[in-house]
Amino acid sequence: QGSLSSKKLNLGQILSNPSFEYCNFNIDLNGQGSSLEHLKTKFKGAINQISYNGILYDNTILDGSIMNNLISCKINNQSLENAFIIDATLDLQEEKTSLNAKTDIQKLNFRLNPDDTTSITLTCNGNFNLTGNSLEELDGEIDLEHLKYSTNHEHYPFNHFKITKKATEDNQDIKLISDEFELHISGNYTPDELPTIAQKLIHNIQQKDQLLIDSTILSKNVNVIVKVTENNQVISQFIENLSLESGFFSLNYDIENGNISSNHNIIGLHFKNITAPHIIANIQNERDSSALNFSVSTGGLLQNDSSLFDLFELKGTFKNNVVHFSNLSKKGNNLDIDVESRAIFSKDSIKIHFDQSKVQIEQKSWVLKPVDNPNIVLHDGITEFLYFDFRHADEILFVDASLGDNSSNKANAIISNFKLENINPFIAGFDLRFHGLVNGFIDISNRDGFPIIETNLSVNKFQMDDDTLGDLEIISENATGLAVKVNGNISNGILNQMKIKGDIDFENKKSPLNLRLETQRSSIKPFEKYLAGLMSDVSGYSTTDISITGPLKSPKLDGTMHLDSLRFKMDYLQTNYTADATVKIDYSSFHISDAKIVDRYGQKGSISGDVNHRNFHDFKLDLNINDLENFEIMNTLRSDNNLFYGSAFMDGSANISGPVDDIYIQVNAKSRKGTVIEIPLDDIESDHTLSYVKFVDPKKKANEEQTFKTATGIQMDFNFEITNDAEVKLIFDELLGDKIEASSHGNLRMEINTFGDFNMYGGLTIDKGNYLFTAFDLINKFFIVNPGGTLRWDGNPYNAKINLEAIKREYPIPLPLLAGSLSSKEDSTLFQTAIPADCYLKLEGLLFNPDVTFDLGFPSQTNLNTNTNSTLNTVINRIRLDQEELNRQVFALLVLGTFIPPSFANTSSPELSVGAVNTGINSFSDFASSQINNWLGQLDTRFQLGVDYQTSYQKKAELILSLRRKFLNDRLELSYSTDAAAQGSIPYDISVKYTIGDDGNLKLQGFQKQANDPTIGSITNVRTTGVGLFYRYQFDKFRLRRRKKKISTNP
Repeated sequence: QGSLSSKKLNLGQILSNPSFEYCNFNIDLNGQGSSLEHLKTKFKGAINQISYNGILYDNTILDGSIMNNLISCKINNQSLENAFIIDATLDLQEEKTSLNAKTDIQKLNFRLNPDDTTSITLTCNGNFNLTGNSLEELDGEIDLEHLKYSTNHEHYPFNHFKITKKATEDNQDIKLISDEFELHISGNYTPDELPTIAQKLIHNIQQKDQLLIDSTILSKNVNVIVKVTENNQVISQFIENLSLESGFFSLNYDIENGNISSNHNIIGLHFKNITAPHIIANIQNERDSSALNFSVSTGGLLQNDSSLFDLFELKGTFKNNVVHFSNLSKKGNNLDIDVESRAIFSKDSIKIHFDQSKVQIEQKSWVLKPVDNPNIVLHDGITEFLYFDFRHADEILFVDASLGDNSSNKANAIISNFKLENINPFIAGFDLRFHGLVNGFIDISNRDGFPIIETNLSVNKFQMDDDTLGDLEIISENATGLAVKVNGNISNGILNQMKIKGDIDFENKKSPLNLRLETQRSSIKPFEKYLAGLMSDVSGYSTTDISITGPLKSPKLDGTMHLDSLRFKMDYLQTNYTADATVKIDYSSFHISDAKIVDRYGQKGSISGDVNHRNFHDFKLDLNINDLENFEIMNTLRSDNNLFYGSAFMDGSANISGPVDDIYIQVNAKSRKGTVIEIPLDDIESDHTLSYVKFVDPKKKANEEQTFKTATGIQMDFNFEITNDAEVKLIFDELLGDKIEASSHGNLRMEINTFGDFNMYGGLTIDKGNYLFTAFDLINKFFIVNPGGTLRWDGNPYNAKINLEAIKREYPIPLPLLAGSLSSKEDSTLFQTAIPADCYLKLEGLLFNPDVTFDLGFPSQTNLNTNTNSTLNTVINRIRLDQEELNRQVFALLVLGTFIPPSFANTSSPELSVGAVNTGINSFSDFASSQINNWLGQLDTRFQLGVDYQTSYQKKAELILSLRRKFLNDRLELSYSTDAAAQGSIPYDISVKYTIGDDGNLKLQGFQKQANDPTIGSITNVRTTGVGLFYRYQFDKFRLRRRKKKISTNP
C-alpha cells in the first residue's frame, strides 16, 4: 500500500522517444505480490499533465487493477480540450499478449509528429481486439463507428472505419475498410520495414544508387491495392482541388529483384475545371532492365463539362534520368496533337525538349520551329517557356516567358496575322468562341517588382460568339519610370465608340490606375449569354462614363451608365418587357436609381436597388420592382409548363435578391381582369374514350407518388391574391373542349427552389363557372358549377385537393322510371309530363385523380302529397340508394335526354322507348356539332358548324345545317343555315353582323330569313329581309333612382 508521484518526469528521455516530453502523476496503490505473475494490486489516481507531440493532456483519471497477469484500467479525461473514456484489459497470461479495449472518444486532440503545427481532432467510439508481442506478429482488428477526423479547417466524417491484421510466418495481411475507400497491403514483408520499402521503391523508380538503401532488409515482396468507392473527401488533402468518383489502384513490388508492376483504373477524376471521365494507367519494368515503362490513356478530357479532347494518351520510358514520352490528343476534326518529347532530370532542374510535333487546329497544320535548346526549363520554383515559335502559312505566334515569383515573371509575344479562332478548341469549356485577325506584340517586363506592360495590338473584326464587337486597337507604352500610358478603342461594331484612356503609374502605390472608360450607345447583346435561364432576347444600348482608379488587384470604379431601348424576355414567365435605366457605379455596387419597365400593353412599373460585389466577385442582387398596376407577369403555354400555364395581370411588387448563382425572386400580387390560369388534367395522347371522368370503376386510383420539377436554377416565391375577375380553367380533355371554366377568389403561394422543386400552397373558392362535360365521345353537355367549390394546395402540386359540384338540368318524362310500378294504363298518362331533373357531378379528393360521384335532384318533387307523387318518390329514393343504378340513370339523361327503366323494374312497355329514341337523336346532334367544331378549330378557330336533327311522330324530320365565319379581326360575322331535309325548294337563312365600336356594344345587322306570318293564312314560306342597328349595355344592378324635389327658395 502506498503511492507513486512525479513532477516533470522526462518520459522522452526514459523511452528514447522524442514525441513524449514530461509528465506529472499521482497514483495510489493497494495490493500485494513480489512479481508480476503474483501481483494483486489496485491502483487509482491521475496523470495531472502529460505532453505528446506538443499537445498537453490535463487531468487524466486512472482506475484499475493488476491481478493474475491481467491488467485492467479505465482511463477518463474530461478536460476542456479533450473528452474520452477508454476501458482496456491487457492479458499477459498466454504466450502472446492480448489487448481488448472499448473506447468512447468525444474529442481527442493530437499531432502526428513533434514538428507538426496542425492539430487533429478525433471523435469516435469502437473496440480494439489485438493479440501479439510485436507489430510483425500482431493479429486482430480495430472497429470504429462514427469516426470524425478534423483538422483546423476541414472535417471528414466516416460512419464505419475498420482495420484488420493477420500474420503468418511468411505473410502479412493488413486491411483498412471505410465508407469511401479500402486499403489492402499483403505479401512477404515486415511491417516495421514499410517506410524503408517505400524509400527503396522511390530509389528504384528514380534509378539511383541502390547502396543508399539498407542491404539487410528482410522483406521480399509487397502488394498494395486501393479501392475508392465514392467521391473521396481525403484525396483533396494531399492534392488540392483533386477529387475522383471511384478508382482502383494496384502495386506489386518485388523487392529482391526490383521489379515493379502497377495498374490503375480511375472513374471521374476532377481537377479544377478539367474532368477525365475514365483513366487507365500502367507502370512496369522488366527483369534485368533498368527502364521503367508507363502509359496513360483516357476516353477524353472535359473542360467545364464540355469536350476538350475526345482522346488523350501519354506513354513513355524512364531510363538513366531521362523520360522519353509521347502525347496524342484529338478532338474530332478540330484538334489533332502528336508530340514526341524528352525530359532530362538533373540535380536542380528538369529540361523538356519537344523533338517532334504535329499540331492540326481546324484542319490547319501548325509547326513548332525546332531549336537546340530546351523548350521548357523548371528550376528553383520557376518555369521558363523558351523559343515557342508556332507557324502556319503567314500566321505566327511566338512566345517566350518566365513564370514563378514576382521578380522572375516576364513574357514576350509576337503575333502576326493570327486568327483568334485558333484558340477556340482550347477554351471549349468556357462557352466562348472568338474570331478576328490579330497583329502586334505584347511585352511584359518586371521593373522593381512591378509588371510593365507595353503593347501595340490590333484585332480586326473582333467577334465574340455571333456578335461582331468591332475593330480593337490597344496601345500601351512606358512613359517615364514606372508609368505606362494606355490608349484603347473599339470601332465599327456593336461596341462602337468604346474607349479606354489613361495611365498606370506604379510610383503611386496606393492608386496606380488612372483610366477612363467611355461608351456611346454600345450594344449590350454580348452579355445576354450570362443571363441564360433568367432572360433571353436581350437587346439595348449602354452609354457610360466611368473612371477606374485604385490598385490592379482591386480597381475602384466611379461613374454612370445609362441603359436605353432595353428589350428582354423573362424566360420562366415568357413575358416581354422594355426598359430604361440610369445606373450609378462605385467601387462596390451598381446602384439603380431611375428605371422604368414596361410590358407589351404599355403598363409601367419602376425599378430600384443595387447590385453589390466584392472586387467584382460575389455579385449579389437587391432589386425592387414597384408601382405595378394591371401589369403582365405571365404569358405561358402548355409547352412551357405542364402543371399550369396561361396569362396573368397583377397589381403589386416584386423583389429580386441574392447571389447571381442563387437568385431569389419574390412577388406579391393581386390579380386583375384578363388573368386566365389553365391547369391541364388530361393526357394529351388519350384515346378520349372516357375523357377524364371514370364512372365505370370509380374505385380505381393511381397511387404513384409524383413530384413536379422545373428546369430553372432560380428560387421563386409568388404570393397571389386571386380575385373573381380572374378565370381558372381545369382542362380534362383539350381536344374535345372538356373543361371547367370558373371565376374564383383566394390566395395562392408558389415556391420554386434551386433544384427545380415546385410547391404550391393556399386555395381557391369557386364563385361561378361552367363545365363542358364530355365522355365516351357521346356526352357533350354544359354543366353549371355551383358556387362554393374549392381547390386546395399544401405543398406537392400533384397532391392538390378538389371539392367541386356541377349541375345540369334536364326535362325528362318520368314514365320510364315507373316501369313495373303502375297498376293500369290510365296511371301512365299521369307521368308523361316532363319534370325538371338535376344531374349532379361531384369531384372530391386529389385534383389529378379525384373520386367522381353522381347524384340526381328533383326540384318539383320536394313536396310530395299526392299518391301519384308518392309512387314516383318511392322509385326515386330507391334509385338514389343504389349508386350503380343512379349512375345508369344519370348516364341515360346525359346521353339520351331521358330516363330508362330501372334495373329492378319487373315489366316494360313499348311506349317507354318513344321519348328515349327522340331525345337520343336530339342529343346526338348536340354532340355532332361540338365534335365537328373541334375538328374545324384545329384548322381555323373562326369557323363554327352546327348540326340539328329533329323528328317526332307529329312532325316531319328536320336536318338544320348552320355555318358561321368571322372576318376582319372578328368584327364582321357571316351566318348561314338551311334545312337539308326539306322537300322542293330548300329554304335558307342568312345574316351579316358588323361590330362598330371597340367595346362590341354597338352593332349593325342585316338579314334574310324564312318566317311564318299568321296574318296571311296557310302560307308559311315567307321571306323576311331587314336591317337594324342595336346597342347593348351590361350592368350588375337595376335600381330606380327617385328624383329629388327641388326645394323652392321663394318665401
